[in-house]
Amino acid sequence: MSEANPFWLQDFGYVIESHAAVRQLADGLLAPQWKYSQATATYDYTRGICQG
Repeated sequence: MSEANPFWLQDFGYVIESHAAVRQLADGLLAPQWKYSQATATYDYTRGICQG
């Protein structure tokens, strides 16, 4: 990830200052979560498609 802290985490009070911790969050939680929820997502940011 290009930034040290994914911007949307700030909404929940999380600040991640370690690039390694951000990578662990992205690879260990966010990527698998997106893999299984992408088919039913309202907005698919990877393809830029809104299914409303």
